[in-house]
Amino acid sequence: MRSKIIYLMFLLCLLPRYASAENNPELIAELNRVFTLEIQSLQQCEHDSEVFNVAMPFHRIILEKQETVKSLADVIDALNGDAEKNRLPIVKTTQLDKALVIDAEAQIEIIDRYDKLLAAFGYPEVRRIVVIARSRALRHFMLLTNMAQKIGIKWTD
Repeated sequence: MRSKIIYLMFLLCLLPRYASAENNPELIAELNRVFTLEIQSLQQCEHDSEVFNVAMPFHRIILEKQETVKSLADVIDALNGDAEKNRLPIVKTTQLDKALVIDAEAQIEIIDRYDKLLAAFGYPEVRRIVVIARSRALRHFMLLTNMAQKIGIKWTD
């Protein structure tokens, strides 16, 4: 009896290794959606940093977004999927307060996508990357809202 329990525990430990995320079209599609949003957010932050000549918090966000985009592309490629290079348009504004709101709203959407990924797909090989990317997006949201508060923007909702 004891050997059967040990054998079952051994199989349960191996199960996540064999229940691979590879070739899961729903997972790859959702990763591509968040990949596209991350690229758009990166381009928006690059644009806003250049237009408003503001290094912080955009410089830090840009560096971390570049790492996130690379990590997501690597994960999608590792899952035998194609990292779709879809491009969404950026919003060009002449006011820093509007730009910060746009960037913060993008982070909210990205965090929501990561939450959906974590809830729907529990693959260990993907989970770590998604958790790191989600924590970065949350940090970016906090950086943007802190800057907005420093320059006197009042959040309405």
